[in-house]
Amino acid sequence: MHKSAHSEVLLTGWRSVAPDEYVVTAQWPRAHSFCSPDAGHHDPLLLAESVRQAIPLLSHVAYDVPFGHRQIWDTFSYSTNPAALVVGSRPADIMLHIRCSGIARRGRRLARLTMHVTATRDGEFLGTAEAGFTNQPDAVYRRLSGGNADLDQVTAGVIPLPPPMTPRRVCRDRFHDVLLSPTSSLHRAQLRADINHPVLFDHPVDHAPGMLLLEAVRQAAYASAFPRRGVLTGMEMQFFR
Repeated sequence: MHKSAHSEVLLTGWRSVAPDEYVVTAQWPRAHSFCSPDAGHHDPLLLAESVRQAIPLLSHVAYDVPFGHRQIWDTFSYSTNPAALVVGSRPADIMLHIRCSGIARRGRRLARLTMHVTATRDGEFLGTAEAGFTNQPDAVYRRLSGGNADLDQVTAGVIPLPPPMTPRRVCRDRFHDVLLSPTSSLHRAQLRADINHPVLFDHPVDHAPGMLLLEAVRQAAYASAFPRRGVLTGMEMQFFR
């Protein structure tokens, strides 16, 4: 699942049910250090993270992608059913029913596919998600990154983090989890990528991780709505670079 910390792995198993169709199981803890419950409900971002983990899982075990290849998102969307997010008296057991389409190969290598996900919790509809991505070997990835794939160079060039927005404005409890800094424009914020964050940067990477960007967009939505308060239950994202 491309995670270093065992505690951050949500997936528990997988099986093939038909050609290019799979069931992936997951378990969500009753509390999470970053995707924490709100008003007795699981964080909807747990669905996004479960699907994110299913991308490398199925790439490796179902489509023979070697370790070291990179899965680069083109699109990512999810929508959740709030009634199915209520925190119970035990961890939540989740089933992801995944159908893969748009499968393209270059020679024997997987080049692209789109995952269509329907999630259930104890038989109750939980939500849907869709993730389209390309798969690139390391040599191609390094060309695409334009020389920015050197981790030593990236970490050496890290600039000091700008001041964060107040946690309450972006529906967070701790400054450590605030991913935005205010600017002179009301509807424009600067991304704060703290490479020491133990969840968003579980291991060293040379880019802004997809989950960091999803959470940053969510915080931007909350900041725009402030002081009104709500819960963002779904998103639809495109990644251009």
